[in-house]
Amino acid sequence: MTNSRLLTIAVSISFVIVAVAVAIAIVTRTPATSAAVSPISFAATAPKVLPMTSTSPNVIEHQLAIDDFVAALTAKKLLPYKQEQRGEGCGLMGASDCVDLNYYTGDVEVYQFDTSVTTGKDAMEELKKNGDMGQKCYFNKNLAIVHFNNVPKWEQIKSTFSGL
Repeated sequence: MTNSRLLTIAVSISFVIVAVAVAIAIVTRTPATSAAVSPISFAATAPKVLPMTSTSPNVIEHQLAIDDFVAALTAKKLLPYKQEQRGEGCGLMGASDCVDLNYYTGDVEVYQFDTSVTTGKDAMEELKKNGDMGQKCYFNKNLAIVHFNNVPKWEQIKSTFSGL
Protein backbone atom coordinates (compact mmCIF):
# COMPACT_ATOMS: atom_id res chain seq x y z
CA MET A 1 0.00 0.00 0.00
CA THR A 2 1.14 3.43 -0.81
CA ASN A 3 1.37 6.31 1.61
CA SER A 4 -1.47 8.18 -0.10
CA ARG A 5 -3.75 5.17 0.21
CA LEU A 6 -2.93 4.86 3.96
CA LEU A 7 -3.60 8.55 4.42
CA THR A 8 -6.99 8.24 2.71
CA ILE A 9 -7.95 5.31 4.96
CA ALA A 10 -6.85 7.19 8.11
CA VAL A 11 -8.86 10.29 7.16
CA SER A 12 -11.91 8.13 6.39
CA ILE A 13 -11.67 6.39 9.76
CA SER A 14 -11.34 9.77 11.49
CA PHE A 15 -14.51 11.02 9.80
CA VAL A 16 -16.37 7.86 10.86
CA ILE A 17 -15.23 8.29 14.49
CA VAL A 18 -16.34 11.94 14.52
CA ALA A 19 -19.69 11.04 12.94
CA VAL A 20 -20.30 8.31 15.54
CA ALA A 21 -19.37 10.67 18.39
CA VAL A 22 -21.77 13.34 17.08
CA ALA A 23 -24.55 10.77 16.69
CA ILE A 24 -24.04 9.56 20.26
CA ALA A 25 -24.08 13.13 21.55
CA ILE A 26 -27.35 13.85 19.73
CA VAL A 27 -29.03 10.65 20.94
CA THR A 28 -27.97 11.06 24.57
CA ARG A 29 -28.68 14.79 24.78
CA THR A 30 -31.05 15.47 27.72
CA PRO A 31 -34.00 17.91 27.52
CA ALA A 32 -32.19 20.30 29.87
CA THR A 33 -29.18 20.28 27.56
CA SER A 34 -31.30 20.81 24.47
CA ALA A 35 -33.15 23.66 26.16
CA ALA A 36 -29.85 25.33 26.93
CA VAL A 37 -28.66 24.92 23.36
CA SER A 38 -31.82 25.95 21.53
CA PRO A 39 -33.72 29.01 22.77
CA ILE A 40 -36.70 28.05 20.63
CA SER A 41 -37.15 24.69 22.36
CA PHE A 42 -36.64 26.39 25.74
CA ALA A 43 -39.41 28.86 25.06
CA ALA A 44 -41.71 26.04 24.04
CA THR A 45 -41.08 24.06 27.25
CA ALA A 46 -40.79 26.88 29.79
CA PRO A 47 -43.38 26.54 32.58
CA LYS A 48 -45.89 29.31 32.95
CA VAL A 49 -45.35 31.44 36.02
CA LEU A 50 -48.55 32.18 37.87
CA PRO A 51 -48.84 35.08 40.29
CA MET A 52 -48.49 34.03 43.91
CA THR A 53 -51.52 34.70 46.05
CA SER A 54 -52.13 34.13 49.71
CA THR A 55 -54.35 31.16 48.85
CA SER A 56 -51.74 29.57 46.59
CA PRO A 57 -50.28 26.37 48.09
CA ASN A 58 -46.84 27.32 46.71
CA VAL A 59 -46.46 30.48 48.81
CA ILE A 60 -43.51 30.08 51.16
CA GLU A 61 -44.07 31.99 54.35
CA HIS A 62 -41.12 33.92 55.70
CA GLN A 63 -39.61 32.08 58.67
CA LEU A 64 -38.71 34.10 61.74
CA ALA A 65 -35.75 33.38 63.99
CA ILE A 66 -35.46 33.84 67.72
CA ASP A 67 -32.74 36.39 67.00
CA ASP A 68 -35.34 38.50 65.13
CA PHE A 69 -37.42 38.69 68.30
CA VAL A 70 -34.41 39.42 70.52
CA ALA A 71 -33.31 42.18 68.13
CA ALA A 72 -36.79 43.72 68.29
CA LEU A 73 -36.70 43.56 72.11
CA THR A 74 -33.27 45.21 72.06
CA ALA A 75 -34.55 48.01 69.84
CA LYS A 76 -37.39 48.65 72.31
CA LYS A 77 -35.09 48.40 75.34
CA LEU A 78 -36.94 45.33 76.65
CA LEU A 79 -33.89 43.09 77.02
CA PRO A 80 -34.00 40.32 79.62
CA TYR A 81 -31.64 40.03 82.56
CA LYS A 82 -30.34 36.75 81.14
CA GLN A 83 -30.83 34.74 77.96
CA GLU A 84 -30.33 30.98 78.12
CA GLN A 85 -30.42 28.36 75.35
CA ARG A 86 -32.85 25.55 76.21
CA GLY A 87 -31.84 22.44 74.27
CA GLU A 88 -33.96 20.03 76.29
CA GLY A 89 -37.05 22.20 75.92
CA CYS A 90 -36.70 22.17 72.16
CA GLY A 91 -36.82 18.40 71.99
CA LEU A 92 -39.82 18.17 74.29
CA MET A 93 -41.79 20.75 72.33
CA GLY A 94 -40.69 19.61 68.88
CA ALA A 95 -39.10 23.00 68.24
CA SER A 96 -35.94 23.49 66.20
CA ASP A 97 -34.63 26.10 68.67
CA CYS A 98 -35.71 27.62 71.97
CA VAL A 99 -34.50 30.24 74.40
CA ASP A 100 -35.47 31.25 77.92
CA LEU A 101 -35.49 35.01 78.51
CA ASN A 102 -35.16 35.65 82.24
CA TYR A 103 -36.65 38.90 83.54
CA TYR A 104 -35.80 38.41 87.28
CA THR A 105 -39.40 37.88 88.39
CA GLY A 106 -40.49 35.78 85.44
CA ASP A 107 -39.47 34.11 82.23
CA VAL A 108 -40.48 34.26 78.59
CA GLU A 109 -39.80 31.08 76.66
CA VAL A 110 -39.39 31.49 72.91
CA TYR A 111 -39.83 28.50 70.61
CA GLN A 112 -38.83 28.43 66.95
CA PHE A 113 -40.42 25.80 64.71
CA ASP A 114 -39.29 24.73 61.25
CA THR A 115 -42.68 24.89 59.56
CA SER A 116 -41.19 23.93 56.20
CA VAL A 117 -41.30 20.31 57.40
CA THR A 118 -44.30 18.32 58.59
CA THR A 119 -42.87 17.57 62.05
CA GLY A 120 -42.39 21.29 62.73
CA LYS A 121 -45.93 22.12 61.59
CA ASP A 122 -47.38 19.29 63.68
CA ALA A 123 -45.44 20.32 66.80
CA MET A 124 -46.61 23.91 66.45
CA GLU A 125 -50.24 22.83 65.98
CA GLU A 126 -49.97 20.63 69.08
CA LEU A 127 -48.68 23.60 71.10
CA LYS A 128 -51.53 25.77 69.78
CA LYS A 129 -54.04 23.14 70.83
CA ASN A 130 -52.66 22.23 74.28
CA GLY A 131 -50.56 25.19 75.45
CA ASP A 132 -47.37 24.79 77.48
CA MET A 133 -47.77 23.37 80.98
CA GLY A 134 -51.12 25.08 81.39
CA GLN A 135 -49.83 28.41 80.08
CA LYS A 136 -51.29 30.18 77.07
CA CYS A 137 -48.96 30.48 74.08
CA TYR A 138 -48.75 33.34 71.62
CA PHE A 139 -47.82 32.73 67.99
CA ASN A 140 -46.32 34.73 65.16
CA LYS A 141 -45.54 32.81 61.97
CA ASN A 142 -43.17 30.02 63.12
CA LEU A 143 -42.38 31.43 66.59
CA ALA A 144 -44.23 30.89 69.84
CA ILE A 145 -43.78 32.60 73.20
CA VAL A 146 -44.98 31.62 76.66
CA HIS A 147 -44.59 33.66 79.81
CA PHE A 148 -44.30 32.30 83.31
CA ASN A 149 -44.85 34.23 86.52
CA ASN A 150 -44.77 38.01 86.61
CA VAL A 151 -42.85 39.32 83.62
CA PRO A 152 -42.33 43.10 83.79
CA LYS A 153 -43.60 44.97 80.73
CA TRP A 154 -45.28 41.79 79.48
CA GLU A 155 -47.79 43.68 77.34
CA GLN A 156 -44.96 45.58 75.59
CA ILE A 157 -43.05 42.33 75.04
CA LYS A 158 -46.16 40.65 73.63
CA SER A 159 -46.83 43.67 71.39
CA THR A 160 -43.23 43.60 70.11
CA PHE A 161 -43.60 39.89 69.36
CA SER A 162 -46.86 40.45 67.45
CA GLY A 163 -45.25 43.22 65.39
CA LEU A 164 -42.45 41.06 63.95
